Amino acid sequence: MAKNKKKAGEKFVFIVIILIFAFSSVLAYTSISIKAPVPELVTPENQEKAKTTKDLLSKGLNPDQKMAGVIHKLEAGTYSEGTHFIEASGITLAILEADGSGLNLDNYIDKNVQVWGDVRMIAEGDGAIMKVKEVKIAN
Repeated sequence: MAKNKKKAGEKFVFIVIILIFAFSSVLAYTSISIKAPVPELVTPENQEKAKTTKDLLSKGLNPDQKMAGVIHKLEAGTYSEGTHFIEASGITLAILEADGSGLNLDNYIDKNVQVWGDVRMIAEGDGAIMKVKEVKIAN
């Protein structure tokens, strides 16, 4: 009779081990399947754009921006980016470059204007550069 109790105890332990193994397998499978969806891969370009947008927003600039001020021509060799800059109340707001759609910023030198375009941080320094899409002479 002691032998039967021993065998029954071994069977019980064996069944408990099997149940624990099965339960842990189910838990592992469900934890994998209920995880959040894998985010899209971030390309270096998207990562740089996100970083730039974050930097711009922290400085109070939006990526798609409107600025008002007086346009001036940049001196050769002053900056490696942009051809002009916009100034308001003696403060340079941004370096400007035309967006390539035939817009000539030279036509607006020393004029009070509003400019619209995409803004990003310049490679050197702490400034911003705007790729100007539209210029309107301010009244």
